[in-house]
Amino acid sequence: MGRRRGARLLRFAKPWGQVFSDEEAAGFIHRERPDVVAFVNAETSTGAWQDGRAIARAASEIGALTIADCVTSLGGMPINLDAMGVDIAYSGTQKALGAPPGLAPSPAPRAPSNGCARTSRPCPTTSTSSS
Repeated sequence: MGRRRGARLLRFAKPWGQVFSDEEAAGFIHRERPDVVAFVNAETSTGAWQDGRAIARAASEIGALTIADCVTSLGGMPINLDAMGVDIAYSGTQKALGAPPGLAPSPAPRAPSNGCARTSRPCPTTSTSSS
């Protein structure tokens, strides 16, 4: 979605099932200085859990927003978004919450004032063709 909106994306990746140390995550964030930092809090198939505190702290230090993917973690393990320091978290209700499918964003108070408000029409996520 970011590329469709003209964002320059940087990816910091580890082999499947591994997580970043606090130092690795903070070093990347301080070196690259992104406007938004997104990370996966937990991953179902490998059981990997990424502590987001160092990520959110480093992002805050450079003025970036932090987005946490909590699809696996929310309802499946204790998470405290305020203590973690994330600005926006999302989850899928059909996972650990065991509710019908659907997403619900959970923005922190500073998120809308930092460029998250939509100023243009959304980009289509699917393409259509006429026959």
